[in-house]
Amino acid sequence: MISTRLPEIISDAFIVLGLAVMTIGVIGIFRMPDVYTKLHAASKSVFLGVCSLLIAVSFSGNPEI
Repeated sequence: MISTRLPEIISDAFIVLGLAVMTIGVIGIFRMPDVYTKLHAASKSVFLGVCSLLIAVSFSGNPEI
């Protein structure tokens, strides 16, 4: 029973992780002093957040298709 829900749990965890990383990146954009550090905060958070969301999608895919 738990093994059938394991991909869903992993997918949900990676979605929450991706959203948390992107939220921290948005906070970093507002907190950084100049344009270059704001760009750095934005690029790192977007890259890591999207990677986490892509991993979540790979776990929640439908294998019958």
